[in-house]
Amino acid sequence: MPTDAGTLPDAADLATDAGRRAFDPSTLGPCEIDRGRVPDAAALREAAPSVGVSALADRVFPVLTVLDSFDALASIDGTDGRRAGLVTAAECAGELSCVRGGIAWSEPQAIEAAATIVAMFTASAERAAFVRALRASGACALLDLGSSDEAFATACVAEALLQTSGAFEARVAGELGASALDAVVDAVALTASTAKLWGPARDVALGGLVAAERDGAARYEPLTAGENAAALARVASVDFTAFRFVAIVVPGQGPDDAVTALNPAGRLRADAAADRYEAGVAPFLLLTGGHVHPDRTTFAEAIEMKRHLIDVRGVPENAILVDPYARHTTTNLRNATRLLVRGGFPTDRPVLVTSDRIQTAYIRSSVLAQRCVDELGFPPFTEMQTVSNQDSCFLFELRSFHVDARDPLDP
Repeated sequence: MPTDAGTLPDAADLATDAGRRAFDPSTLGPCEIDRGRVPDAAALREAAPSVGVSALADRVFPVLTVLDSFDALASIDGTDGRRAGLVTAAECAGELSCVRGGIAWSEPQAIEAAATIVAMFTASAERAAFVRALRASGACALLDLGSSDEAFATACVAEALLQTSGAFEARVAGELGASALDAVVDAVALTASTAKLWGPARDVALGGLVAAERDGAARYEPLTAGENAAALARVASVDFTAFRFVAIVVPGQGPDDAVTALNPAGRLRADAAADRYEAGVAPFLLLTGGHVHPDRTTFAEAIEMKRHLIDVRGVPENAILVDPYARHTTTNLRNATRLLVRGGFPTDRPVLVTSDRIQTAYIRSSVLAQRCVDELGFPPFTEMQTVSNQDSCFLFELRSFHVDARDPLDP
């Protein structure tokens, strides 16, 4: 595919098993992004990770985890119509439309319930804390953040309730047979006698994801104490002003079969990024890509690239971050922002994206920009500029924190 970056060498030219020419940083063009558009990420960095009913719940339904954490909402339980709906669903013998009718939220129901939840905070200090927690989660970042606290909180909670149906429809409804779905509903019904208002639909969706073996969104949690612990511990000690970019993002490339751990194209992308890291272009590498190709593969693109860079290239673990969840180029970029902002990286400096020439041309194309709008609702970056035929740069876009449970494998 033709590009507009001249004839700079790509990874295939530079990387061989026999040897490698040192990367020349001067081949990277300027990254001239308007720094006046730097996002204020202070609230997102102050948000302490919440632990709800499970790590999967935290990842797929973070707003409902916020609700779980407020004692003022303890008296809102499922003994009203939501509990009755769960009882009905438990009598459906796994018949999909019957179960759906019992647990699904309609938009009017969700809005009414959200208003009830917000109204429970009668003290202004409690309501302010609740709204602050919702905003800090970032999960409702596509809503009007400048609206009144009450309007924002009501819309945020209503959207979260509706997303329980979105997750159910996206994976559970199409992947579980009647007997398996019946078992999930029965298990929730047995434990939900004191379930909160939002519990039945959420717990059926979560139980269905587990039963369908589609609970991979929490497979590596907590990343901050696991795969990314060493790199995150180093962030505070790095002088980012000494580097052109705060990190190098590397989108993965999945293999086409179930036995190949690392696609050769993914290895070349990782090697090209390692060349730039070794040349002092950025102090960190962020490898992004989940268990994508083929479906239900045991290999995560990011994890396999990390193993290659440590074992073969000798890159230290404390220079490597991974996002082992992204399933598309759109979420490669979105998840990179989430991880780097929450990790304490400066938001006034650009990020480099390094890949092969074909994907790089796609990343800066109008085709990807439109796909991001169609699938995510926004472009997950502030500008995207050409740096070379293998490299692009961008600034963070905080709408990237918006969570969409309609893709529960990578919400």
